[in-house]
Parts: sequence; C-alpha cells; structure tokens
Amino acid sequence: MAATNPLFQSKIDVCTIKKEKKADKVQATMKKQLVKTTKAKPKPLTARVFPDKMELSSTNKKNVPIDVVQFGKIQKVNKGTKQDKVAILTYEGDKKTPIWLVFLRFNTDKGYEEFLKAVDKKNNPEAAPDQEQPAS
Repeated sequence: MAATNPLFQSKIDVCTIKKEKKADKVQATMKKQLVKTTKAKPKPLTARVFPDKMELSSTNKKNVPIDVVQFGKIQKVNKGTKQDKVAILTYEGDKKTPIWLVFLRFNTDKGYEEFLKAVDKKNNPEAAPDQEQPAS
C-alpha cells in the first residue's frame, strides 16, 4: 500500500476528549471544556491532515488522546473564536459512550483555517467553494 502525502501538517497545542453518554449533556460539556481548552498549558502534537482523516502524533513520545480522526465519523464541527483557534468536533464514539467531543487548539491561524476547510469539504462536498451549485 503506497503512502499518500498529507494535504498539510500543523502543530496542535492542546487535544482533549470528553466522552458523553447522553446528547442533552453535550452543550454544557462544550461550554465548560472550551474555557479549559483555551487556557490549558500546551502539550504539543503534530497533526497530519489527509483528504479523509487527520493523524495525531506526540512530539515528545507521550500518549495521544486520539490517534486518528476519521472525517466521515465527525457529526458536527463547532468553532471557537478565531483568536482562540479552537475547534470542537462532535465525533461518533463507541457503544458505551456514543458521543465523543474532541477539543483541538491549534498553534497557528493557518493550521486552524486549513483544518476547518478540509473538514468542511469532506462533510459538505456540495458546499465546497470551488464547485458551482446546480440551479434547481
């Protein structure tokens, strides 16, 4: 199997995961964890973004909360403020905890913007900016 080259590579300062069993607790968890993520001490990770997934690896050989984020399993993407560079992914979990909230704080504006574009194209291919919308 030939290795494909990533679309881009970016540094992530913080990556945390919160697992929820009930959908009604998701909003409250997002609000609490968003504040924690923006203020958290950096634990640097390297993100390699491919057309259908993102691979995360630690720069100092520590464990990574999630190794691979499959774009097909992302249910929703919430964006923090542009200055915070935080993205919140509502992700398909397992049987025990069906909802995972993945909080990512990017090191650079460019990495944050490129990641959001890659996820948006994968989840909403009809809304990709470089394609024309058919008239109905």
